[in-house]
Amino acid sequence: MSLLIIKRLLHPKLVRSSCLPYDIASRKYSTSVAVQEEKPIVKTRKTTKKDTIEWEKSIIKKLSVEYQKRGKDVKVLSDKRRLMANTVNCVSNGNVKKLLGTATQDANLMKTTPNLIIFDEYFPVILKYSTAILKQEFESRKPNQWDEILYLIISFLSRVTPHDDVSAIGFLTTLKTVENFIVKHQQNLNLERVNNLLWSCKRKAKEMPPKFNLTHKQLLFDPAEIQEFSSVKQSASVPTAEVKDSYDPNLELVKTLCDPSFSPGYDSPFVINQRSKMDYIRDFEEQLQSEMGGYMKVENFTRRDKTAKSMEDYIAKWKWKENIEIKLKQHQKSIHDSFLNQCLSSVDLGKCAEIMLNTVHAELSEGQGHLSESMFRTTLADAVLHHVYNVFLEKLDVSPGRVTREVFSDFLEYFCDHKIAQIYSIRQWWNRCCSSQNVDPTLTLPCIDFKFYSRKKIGEILCKVVMESCTFLHRSRSDRAFTSANVSLESLSILSPHNKIKCVKMIHIHPVLKNMIKKIEFNHLFFSHKMLPLRVPPRPWIDKGKNGPFYTHPSDVIRLSEAFKDVNVCKEFDIRLTSDEMARPVFDALNDLGSTPWIINGEMLDVLTEIFKMGNDKTQEEFLSKLSVPLHAGTFIIPDFADIFGENANATEITTEEWRKFYKEKNEVTKNKNEMNSLWAWLRYRVALARHYRNDVLFFPHNMDFRGRVYPISPNLNHMGDDINRCVLKFAKGKRLGKRGLYWLKLHVVNITGLLKKKSILERIQYFDEHLEDILDSANNPLNGKRWWLESDDPWQTLAACKELRDALKLENPEDFVSHLPIHQDGSCNGLQHYAALGRDLQGALEVNLCPADKPADIYSTVAARVEEKRIEDEQDETSKFHNIALELRAALPEPVPRKVVKQTVMTTVYGVTEYGARSQIKKQLKALGKDEEHIVEFAAYLTERTFSSLHEAFEVSMQIKDWLRDVAKMCNSLKRPVEWTTPLGMPVMQPYIKTKSKLQKVVLLPSDDKQVNAFPPNFVHSLDSTHMMLTTLHCRKQGITFAAIHDCFWTHASTVDAMNKICRDQFIEMYTQPIIEKLAMEMREKCLPPALLRKMDEDTANKNIQQLTPSFKFGDLDISQVKDSVYFFS
Repeated sequence: MSLLIIKRLLHPKLVRSSCLPYDIASRKYSTSVAVQEEKPIVKTRKTTKKDTIEWEKSIIKKLSVEYQKRGKDVKVLSDKRRLMANTVNCVSNGNVKKLLGTATQDANLMKTTPNLIIFDEYFPVILKYSTAILKQEFESRKPNQWDEILYLIISFLSRVTPHDDVSAIGFLTTLKTVENFIVKHQQNLNLERVNNLLWSCKRKAKEMPPKFNLTHKQLLFDPAEIQEFSSVKQSASVPTAEVKDSYDPNLELVKTLCDPSFSPGYDSPFVINQRSKMDYIRDFEEQLQSEMGGYMKVENFTRRDKTAKSMEDYIAKWKWKENIEIKLKQHQKSIHDSFLNQCLSSVDLGKCAEIMLNTVHAELSEGQGHLSESMFRTTLADAVLHHVYNVFLEKLDVSPGRVTREVFSDFLEYFCDHKIAQIYSIRQWWNRCCSSQNVDPTLTLPCIDFKFYSRKKIGEILCKVVMESCTFLHRSRSDRAFTSANVSLESLSILSPHNKIKCVKMIHIHPVLKNMIKKIEFNHLFFSHKMLPLRVPPRPWIDKGKNGPFYTHPSDVIRLSEAFKDVNVCKEFDIRLTSDEMARPVFDALNDLGSTPWIINGEMLDVLTEIFKMGNDKTQEEFLSKLSVPLHAGTFIIPDFADIFGENANATEITTEEWRKFYKEKNEVTKNKNEMNSLWAWLRYRVALARHYRNDVLFFPHNMDFRGRVYPISPNLNHMGDDINRCVLKFAKGKRLGKRGLYWLKLHVVNITGLLKKKSILERIQYFDEHLEDILDSANNPLNGKRWWLESDDPWQTLAACKELRDALKLENPEDFVSHLPIHQDGSCNGLQHYAALGRDLQGALEVNLCPADKPADIYSTVAARVEEKRIEDEQDETSKFHNIALELRAALPEPVPRKVVKQTVMTTVYGVTEYGARSQIKKQLKALGKDEEHIVEFAAYLTERTFSSLHEAFEVSMQIKDWLRDVAKMCNSLKRPVEWTTPLGMPVMQPYIKTKSKLQKVVLLPSDDKQVNAFPPNFVHSLDSTHMMLTTLHCRKQGITFAAIHDCFWTHASTVDAMNKICRDQFIEMYTQPIIEKLAMEMREKCLPPALLRKMDEDTANKNIQQLTPSFKFGDLDISQVKDSVYFFS
């Protein structure tokens, strides 16, 4: 692209659309348009230090302003939360004088300080509490106390100026309650102090508008109270009035979704036979209760002797609950912080002790030897503060169900009436239900964020209480169950199979107690409600990512990560959502995925439970290993001195080498035992949950990371887990197989084994016919039969497919079978598919199945063959610098380079694997092949270089795009900006790899250079694969197709695989007819090189930056429409 054109584009006086070059503007209609690089036509002059300082200073100045703004926002939020926390404390304690006195002062200040920091519902909460107090029994206080309270309330009413309709309703409701209270009890009250104030309040009420257009927003006031003063009358049914919640008209990819379409035979993916509206309403009451905190208790199915004493019995004997309560009282008296003292004073300490014990119980049953101290503190604090909050709501006389029940009842029509999902998205329907009930769609309970202010301090106290209180008898003396310890990161990495904890400050569980828990076990396992799937459809995400799955409080749509400590990814996402329309398709896709109903596969759960119990038998180790089922820690015997050297051995006669061997063996067994214990406890959790939900319908709400990749929120049980997780879940909705469905079910049985990945579809069907007897044997007799299913890469899912097929074949006409099993269609090295499509890379497209072919291409075998060719060339070319190492490698590895040696490196290329990382991957594979470790480092370095060069040959244009993306990131680094872009569905993305640093004597947030550069190519591609998945999701819902996804693996019913495959291909083609690279370059120029900054730069620097943002590579000759006919694109 001409630099003159770019300069014109950046000129503030020119209209950008009129200057678009034809090749960029028309790329959506072309399959092979190149953006040509041209030399700068701007005359340059010598760069001076002053030039550099000027433009860099302007950037740093802007960053400093942004940093200060963030700091102020954090301070404001902290102040609001402090006020919330004080309000909750005062209400919970019944400290009327302090609460109303502070509120009256604040009401006065508001008149002179309009920007006084208060939270939105502050005055309405005070008014609601005032009303609640006056509705109490008169006998609960002395008359003089009522006089004081009445004066405080009326004084507040006389000072407060309702600043919105919610405050106004609160004011009028409270004033009416005051008047009623006085009429009822005037003989017992001294009204002299309040008469004049009351008169001024009545005058203020008369000056207010007679009616208010008010919605239920904070769940504070009863519908009847609002109805009395509001001008909006609730309708009996959902109105047809238009709500402005459609998509941004500039989003080309979703325009067809906005077209109304009606099909008489439409079958909503969200309507199921197992649940009626009344079932959901019943479960909704439990949902509301669970959202108020606490734990769900589940039977521990692994405990063998139910009559023997349990760990609960021992803990009761040791009086942990009583000890915790005593220590709480002691600490409460010694706390100097008045806020914390009030917090603990507001609740029943006996109840607190019970809550804390449940938390301890939950942590101990996880089977770990250490707990993260910071996480344990947070968990304890949250549990107790939830109780404090429940007391607050009770005192406030607020019930979440009063408003939400009516909205939820209307909302349920979406899951009972087939035609609604064809017309509205879940988000749109929620908006209309709220509108019909005169409810703000973002409704939430008041002061819900108060706990963030006090969580850290109260967590420290509660943790200390637990460590002092929980003791047990050991060798006739009392030992502490928990002690603080520093643990190495290496040790921590084995503690959790699903999450590494990076902190080193840990709580150590006494090893004797830990062994007791293994032997005696708990009767029940405790699960935090916030970590569980839902039994009702989740509340949808709405504009700007608000709401989330819970009905009483909001959640974060962007997943938080400990890795990004210097930036709030949720806040940054919110800042970049500049309009309500932005990213609506993204939120709709999250809602569709999270509202797919699931059920437990009972037959597979029975097999899993039976095999899991085999973990107590060491002889089953090989069998269990194939199924990823861990042995119980009790099967590991840690050798002691006598086991190795004999009872009568003399320690002084043992050699140093023998001691080393002994300790090495002991440490290895200990390490394996700890790992297995953790894995065993983790699997027990999942099996226990599946057993608990055996007869339920489940929903897995989703959120996403900063790139747009989606994940279920509940970690313990979901379809995105491993092979075991997936095998116990099925779609709740069943669909008749039909002829094509039976075909796809047969094919799925073979596909899921992974044994015929390189074979054609025809060969796979032939394989199925040849092995039908083995497949049915596996289904009927999985443990004692031929065990064909164990040959699979994913044996558990294979067995589930075998059983589904067997059940279908039992029918006289198998096509009539109603199937619930998800059928998978996997992308073929999906990251490279997106690279090839981006660059129209024909050669690369052939390697990853974007083009039609008789058999699936195998990129890993192709790269391995190219590496082997290069090795042969190096062996034959004596002048090659690789000649000697190639010959040495041939001696060590005479066979052709195996596919598995290069597979991981090829697979992770799209994820930005570094040369060092690739060497480590290949070295690991060579070790697995048993190659000589003396030269393994040199061999790995050689094969890494040859693998990378082979990849660049196979994906020439794709790798050029990757290199360009890295260059763009480098330029962003030089301009002190993190890389950011907008996905084709309007989702803003900002790479949060930034650190707080000092630059030019100013504190600013600066990008972490290496991370920004290395992460941009894979993150950009991930944002595109997520976009493709979301488009498929949205169109499947529009066509009545049940859909689930695990990134680049798409699931649906057997009977709808053909329809889903068409949507998947159509949307991929549609997405890549958009000028994605050109739009990215244009967006980068607008964000990183605004005209004001360019004018400050010298011409050399300006031209250099502009050139870096200009794609200079030539697009390939791939006709992207060929994807439509590619069988193995997703298969």
